[in-house]
Amino acid sequence: MAAKDWALLLTDRGGKLPLDNKLLGNAAGIVETLPDFEQGLDGFLSQLAKADVEWVLVGVGEDDPAAPAIEAQLEQQIALHRVRYLSLEALSFGPHKEKGQANQKALKMIQGVMAGAEAGSYARENVLEVSGDVLLWTDHPKGLEVATKLHEAVGDQKKGEGVSVYADGDLADFPERSTPDWNRGKVLSVQGRLGEFQVQIQPHYDSDERPKKPFELSVGQVVLVSDHPPGLSSRTGIHYLLPGDDTEVAAEDIADLVGVFHKPEQVTYNPQTCAGGAADKQACGRCITFCPYDAIERDPANPLRMKVDQMSCEGCGACGAACPTSAMGFTDPAPKQIYQTLTKLLPDATPEVPPVIVFHCSQQGAEILAEAGEQGLVYDSFVMPVAVPCLRNVSEANILEAFRLGANGVALLGCEDCPNGERDLMMEKLTLSEQVLDAFGLGRDRLRLITGEASQASEAITALSTFTASIKPAPLPGGQRPPFDSNNREVLVQALEGLIAATGKEPGGIKVGPEQPFGYVDVKDEGCTLCRACTFVCPTHAFRFDMNEQVLAYKHISCIGCGLCVDACPEKVMTLQRELYLETEAMDYLDVVQDEMVACTKCEKPYINRKALESIEAKVFGMASLGEVFKGERNKLLRMCPDCRAVAAMMDVEKGWEV
Repeated sequence: MAAKDWALLLTDRGGKLPLDNKLLGNAAGIVETLPDFEQGLDGFLSQLAKADVEWVLVGVGEDDPAAPAIEAQLEQQIALHRVRYLSLEALSFGPHKEKGQANQKALKMIQGVMAGAEAGSYARENVLEVSGDVLLWTDHPKGLEVATKLHEAVGDQKKGEGVSVYADGDLADFPERSTPDWNRGKVLSVQGRLGEFQVQIQPHYDSDERPKKPFELSVGQVVLVSDHPPGLSSRTGIHYLLPGDDTEVAAEDIADLVGVFHKPEQVTYNPQTCAGGAADKQACGRCITFCPYDAIERDPANPLRMKVDQMSCEGCGACGAACPTSAMGFTDPAPKQIYQTLTKLLPDATPEVPPVIVFHCSQQGAEILAEAGEQGLVYDSFVMPVAVPCLRNVSEANILEAFRLGANGVALLGCEDCPNGERDLMMEKLTLSEQVLDAFGLGRDRLRLITGEASQASEAITALSTFTASIKPAPLPGGQRPPFDSNNREVLVQALEGLIAATGKEPGGIKVGPEQPFGYVDVKDEGCTLCRACTFVCPTHAFRFDMNEQVLAYKHISCIGCGLCVDACPEKVMTLQRELYLETEAMDYLDVVQDEMVACTKCEKPYINRKALESIEAKVFGMASLGEVFKGERNKLLRMCPDCRAVAAMMDVEKGWEV
């Protein structure tokens, strides 16, 4: 698409923004700058009605108070999924005081949003219904106040919905009964998702009563009010509250999740490229390991492939980063969107213009940048933000490709305490990227993780500025084309080839941990019979056999280190090494074993490869029990094709098979 397919709506509320209308006016087919969104919006809408525009870019953040009003008016003329938002005030004009730099950055960011949006695709939506059934557990009398507020906010007596309350603690601390009534008990476990939680409860009993059996409740949400709540997984619909929290606000937040919603499918799955297994052998499964919401499992109908529960998915994007073949992908932003955006943000990277890419999460990372813009916290204008749902969505392919496209440094800006849980996957990706940068002599100091909260924006921005100031220019020119494929492994290939070309180095192998989806399989030529067992079980087709040439080839970069080939090899001539080779040869198929066909001594048709024949003869002739059977002329039977061998054997039988 071209700029004419876009309309750009800007605002200069209070006349505070040094907008360069001439520069930004080239960004889209329609560009309208308003003093505020209440003045002149009708004129913009009139232009939209007359123009053939597919997209609208609004120059405010999606959380801006003006956004809903704009969206409501645009809804009459353009599909809502064609509207994009970009807070130019917070991300460009707030932190960058020099007019030229601020406008140049604004233009790049506008072009980045456009390129990313056009590369995306529409995500399907499912209907999610959340009832007003809420379970509240507390060990503090204050929890009953929350229960009362919740009952008023979400209870619906007509539908029989309301708050089930369980208290655990000294009975003397609790009133005898309140509204709603409460029971004694504790939460043992919570399974499921928003709208469909299954909570196992252990009811308490008095000393003169018989023990009561645990039972299960199905509820829409779970609320835990305690100074020391039971450890449950974090997910939407499970609320942790302290006794001193504002009960009014808490009740409103929980009530906001009651109703019918349209939930987008945030994960795509391609079983054709999945490395879940082959030849009835299971492999990989990293998406299951790193999904914090139990939204992925092996498909019961085909355990070699995966099944995604879209309703349980919380949209962190970890599965997409974890998947070595990109069978799992994220919808918005999709990998292709990220790379198109990077290309627009890094068009003129030079040692004099050393851009730094900041992948930031949609929560605290985004809030820190927004707060920095509001406070006017200054940082370098060549710092280019790229939004991702969560930092665990950032892969080593994203990071290293950013360097190939011209980034001088890459920072990850996110939450101090990630709401999506532990960051093992993210640290795995960072470690590998650091190893690669070190191997090419670029230094791991070009990569930095910065965490914080919006209230700590000043500290986070100071850390970011210290980071950018410490980076020396790298020999990685900008202006590169985006990757031809958004598959993680293919992008990694292009990134590594770019680093090899830019540095002139081929560092060789680097050691990787057993948790990394990389490996190098060493195949001994001596002893290999070209049985092709490795090609049958390899889930990523890292092994390839050419029947005509009798060649077994291996593509190292495709190997995920699952070890199925090693287990399947009958001759035990394969060993798996935890290494990643940063060499051009490692990016394509290389011949590892070559042989020739042997012709039948009778009909002269090729029927078996020499290595296999010699292995069979060695095993057969080495068996003492068969020594007399293959004595004399009969030792030539194995040199015949199956058809000729059968005829020759039958003729010998007719002779009496005399030894």
